[in-house]
Amino acid sequence: MSQYVPKHMRQAILRALAAQPDVEFSHERSADIQGRAAIAFSAKTDNETITLYFHPETGDLLAKRSMIGDRLFGYTLLEPAVWTDRAGPQNPQPTPASTIIPTWLPGVGTLT
Repeated sequence: MSQYVPKHMRQAILRALAAQPDVEFSHERSADIQGRAAIAFSAKTDNETITLYFHPETGDLLAKRSMIGDRLFGYTLLEPAVWTDRAGPQNPQPTPASTIIPTWLPGVGTLT
């Protein structure tokens, strides 16, 4: 991720984001859903809140969370690409939709 935007540009973007009137900046250390240390920026509309989680030292984007009301609408984790000396599966199969737990149903696998 950091190879796409130079560090000085990420710093400027984060400062500009924090200065926006409709963006709530958390001065407290936060964490993404994997427990990685982060700084969170949230933008709110009438019914939706989008939160971006950035690494506190590098400024790399770690995750994005979308909430509609008080329910999770979407969560995206970003992981750095790394080289490996192992081959992946020869014939990877997509995850069947039937195995994905819907988070919008009351009392079913909600993430917070």
